[in-house]
Amino acid sequence: MIGFGVGSVTNTYGPITGLVYGSYARKNTWEARVYWQHVEQYSLDVNLLDSDFFEGRANLEGIYSAFAYSFSDAVIGTLRYGFAHPINNNLGTGGNNTDIPLLNPVNNYHIAQLDLTFRF
Repeated sequence: MIGFGVGSVTNTYGPITGLVYGSYARKNTWEARVYWQHVEQYSLDVNLLDSDFFEGRANLEGIYSAFAYSFSDAVIGTLRYGFAHPINNNLGTGGNNTDIPLLNPVNNYHIAQLDLTFRF
């Protein structure tokens, strides 16, 4: 996985912190992140993959992006989009996730999410 992020200069950034992850909120701040991910079929145990990216499946590569805007110190709107395709069409994508448990292989993965987070 490789990626980058940009945003308001007052934001707190980190691998798992920032406005996109809902761990920081200050009115009128924003953040955008883009990741490219490539996970070979047998590179990792599919039971350990994070389901936030490409349903936690292996044998997929693609792009995942997120944009977040803080409407107030307590309300964050986040738009996420991701798409992926199999690396090797002769193999499945492995794994069993509760979001889409019976679909294997995943041939075309597209996801769009709109989240509204209230921090208190």
